[in-house]
Amino acid sequence: MPWYLTVIHEKLTARLKEEVLQKGEAAARVTGEAQRLQRDLAAERAAQAELKRQGRANQDTIASLHLQHNKAKVSLEQVQSRFERLRVKIIQAVYTAPGAKQPQTEISNAALLQTMQKIIDDRTTFHQRLQQKGEKMPPLTTADIPVHENGLHLTQEELKPNRKGRC
Repeated sequence: MPWYLTVIHEKLTARLKEEVLQKGEAAARVTGEAQRLQRDLAAERAAQAELKRQGRANQDTIASLHLQHNKAKVSLEQVQSRFERLRVKIIQAVYTAPGAKQPQTEISNAALLQTMQKIIDDRTTFHQRLQQKGEKMPPLTTADIPVHENGLHLTQEELKPNRKGRC
């Protein structure tokens, strides 16, 4: 083989080796990029699955909170209704008391409370005066009622003095 063909053959071989090396490096880069993209895809799918799970959990929480809100709303309406019935009973009790003036306008809660407190104070004072004079008076509040051994409050009959043997 002539010497110039050997040189051309060596140059061609070197160039082909260089191209194979470059293509191998490119293939390695593409393979690495493909693996990275597969990892990213797996991570993205996992993130989407987590977001779906969180979305379902949030929907469950929203449904639970909505149910609690509705229950609280119903309870509030019941309490307001009971409060209004109690308020009406208090108004009736306060303004049917002896010496109480009938209201001419709508009564505020503060005015009602003040009037009721005055009645309670007056009755407490009267009760204390009777007790100071030696009168046997039943307690004004359940906190003042004696408790039986079994933990129950004694009835009014049990509180009355025993009259057997008296003339």
